[in-house]
Amino acid sequence: MSREYRIGHTFPFICPHCEKPALATITGEAAGGGEEEPPYLLELARCGTCNEPFLTVEEDYGQGWDGPGVLWPEQLRPLSIHVPESLRREHEEARQCFKAKAYTATAVMVRRTLEGVCSDQGVSGSNG
Repeated sequence: MSREYRIGHTFPFICPHCEKPALATITGEAAGGGEEEPPYLLELARCGTCNEPFLTVEEDYGQGWDGPGVLWPEQLRPLSIHVPESLRREHEEARQCFKAKAYTATAVMVRRTLEGVCSDQGVSGSNG
């Protein structure tokens, strides 16, 4: 990801409004950060399918650009970059199960995620 002028460029994305894969067109951008905070790039884009706007952010915490993540419309809060990858996968699967209305599978995945958090934090003991 470079900070080059990208207005008018398109990129594949899943729209936060219609939830369909689409080409989004960048209609505006602003960059910031630096000394006191990580560099970031804000981009205003419009879905090529439903034509609704959304705002994304990309940030660089020293290991390359991370993102884009949707800032608006408000989405589920992203996980911290400090969450281990194995817990990220369990959490994401729980979210996908919930979105698919597979509620029993959601409960199983949430439990697995919580067990992973306990293990990661050194918590031991019984759950009963």
